[in-house]
Amino acid sequence: MSEINQIKKSGGYGVAGFILALISFPFMFIPIINTFAFVPWVLGLIFSSVGSGKNRENRKLSLAGLIISIVSFLVYLSMNFLFTASAAAS
Repeated sequence: MSEINQIKKSGGYGVAGFILALISFPFMFIPIINTFAFVPWVLGLIFSSVGSGKNRENRKLSLAGLIISIVSFLVYLSMNFLFTASAAAS
């Protein structure tokens, strides 16, 4: 019984957040497709933030997911701004 209690919990939220943020990051550079990449980005942000507070073991991975999510959001905003500005100029 004591062996079962000693099994470490894996940082599933942090890993899931990191993977979702990593998957959505390249799609943020494509103007129309980044609208669909917004959903995995939001999930990656949520899972990374939950994973950073929940498990100390994978804190670095969930912190990396948070950083990638924040950078992805900045890329999303800038690409949509540039796309809108170029469409209005033509």
